[in-house]
Amino acid sequence: MCPFCPHNFGFGFGSTTFWIGTILSILFWIALIYFVYWLIRRAGWLQRPEEKSKDRAIQILNERFAKGEIDRKEYEERKKELLK
Repeated sequence: MCPFCPHNFGFGFGSTTFWIGTILSILFWIALIYFVYWLIRRAGWLQRPEEKSKDRAIQILNERFAKGEIDRKEYEERKKELLK
């Protein structure tokens, strides 16, 4: 409490209002940072090299299946192997 303030209105460091506001503020910033991180990952700007190569391998497999170079059985076996 402020000894020099005639009316503190319950916003001092020991008040419940202060701590609830602090916790909500911290949670807001954590949620905002996570959301930005999620957007960046979703856009594909932040992918690990293994994920990029796996995505490219599946893309090539899909193209080969679409062209008729491999049959459905081989396609599904290879896809299952790539997704391990």
